[in-house]
Amino acid sequence: MSPIGLIDRLNRNPPDAPPRYIRRAIEYMRANLHLPLTIADIAGTVGVSSRLLQLGFRRIHGTTPVAYLRQIRLEAIHEELSRPENLLPVSEVALKWGFTHMGRFAALYRSAFGLYPSDTVRRARGFCDRGFCD
Repeated sequence: MSPIGLIDRLNRNPPDAPPRYIRRAIEYMRANLHLPLTIADIAGTVGVSSRLLQLGFRRIHGTTPVAYLRQIRLEAIHEELSRPENLLPVSEVALKWGFTHMGRFAALYRSAFGLYPSDTVRRARGFCDRGFCD
């Protein structure tokens, strides 16, 4: 391969770009957030071993696939609870996105967003403007 061909190839695939299997894993997670996904499911879908998937996520994102999945689920819940038109109770929204232990969910949510899920709902509905929030 000529030096120019090698440079073109490197420019198309920068060395710090996530491998294709990581990008595909994230796409699969985002498309199936509502399903009870396992590492084996995700790894099998993208055609790599669970171990390689774990190592790839650690190297690229500094976290595990499970923690990454949990975070994007929390973001989906936050988005849903932030909509004023959402009428579902927090517990139903959490269950819908795969969280079954409400106490653990509330702690994770507060750690991620700095407030409880119910506070997000109150803010979205305008109750904080009326003195119902801390």
